[in-house]
Amino acid sequence: MSETLTVYFVPRTGHVLGTVTRAAGSPTPRAASPETVLVRGGFQGRVDPSFPGFLVPSPQLSTLTLPPDLKLVLSPLGFEVLPQIDAVQPLMGRVRDISMDTNSVRVTVEVAVAQEEPVWVLITREEMIVPRIVVKQVAKGESSVLINLDAPQPGGTYQVLALVGDHLPFAQEVTVGD
Repeated sequence: MSETLTVYFVPRTGHVLGTVTRAAGSPTPRAASPETVLVRGGFQGRVDPSFPGFLVPSPQLSTLTLPPDLKLVLSPLGFEVLPQIDAVQPLMGRVRDISMDTNSVRVTVEVAVAQEEPVWVLITREEMIVPRIVVKQVAKGESSVLINLDAPQPGGTYQVLALVGDHLPFAQEVTVGD
């Protein structure tokens, strides 16, 4: 038996959120994730260091089994899964900002995208039992996307995790007025 690396990723954007090394048996190359994943630190952005992290629900995740890769184990948030070839590559782009009001969230990247890029946003705060997840895409040639929320968010401070295709994960605390 040899070791394998199980990679937990968000299929919509390809972002790797965590890895686990395992003794190999007969692994499934790609599957739905049976586990919720806790994501902490390592992303660009401004979140209070005391924030415990983001719990990403298992229905939002898939897994991929790969040979061990030390760079991927040490810095999983810096990689994305390439679905066509079941491989990973480093993320290069950067998200600049997240803004939010009671009815929408806006994600802005540093440079206009060369092609349409998927966006996945997780919104949470201490009082929320289940995080809110919204999706959309940044249009080709644009540098931001406005995502309307299907129900208003009450005022307060939220922790928001934004994943944009080909861009490093970005987290930010956002205060929403009533």
